[in-house]
Amino acid sequence: VPTPAPVPDRGRRIQVPGLGTVWTRDPIIAGGNFSWGEATKDGTRIPENSTITQNIIAMARRMQEVRARLGNRTITITSWYRPPAVNRAVGGARNSTHIRGHGVDFVVAGLSPRAAQRILDPWWPGGLGYGSSFTHLDNRGYRARWNYTN
Repeated sequence: VPTPAPVPDRGRRIQVPGLGTVWTRDPIIAGGNFSWGEATKDGTRIPENSTITQNIIAMARRMQEVRARLGNRTITITSWYRPPAVNRAVGGARNSTHIRGHGVDFVVAGLSPRAAQRILDPWWPGGLGYGSSFTHLDNRGYRARWNYTN
């Protein structure tokens, strides 16, 4: 009797507006490097509506481009979607792009936040900022640049 192949651990099951059931370890886009767990802080920050879900999906596509632009280095997400109460609790901007699902804070293996910002700056059309420990990127619809460390 052949031994069945092990079933991969897909993480926790969560309900995402506009999609239904997803698993926290599933990629947001097919073949992508970013998971629903990264976008939702392991399923603890569920999007409030399908518009936010669609913003997360669109941003995951853009983050794949960011990863390629940064030499396919490993990217660790430190913050993606934040419900308004969480955003307030962490001291986020009142109208933060994280609330709408298209703001992403991340760390790039082997690059300082400033180095990542320098590489992305000429190419990225939206918001791009960096701090001492992370780079922030968003799809705000216009070019904006800042430095959290000043």
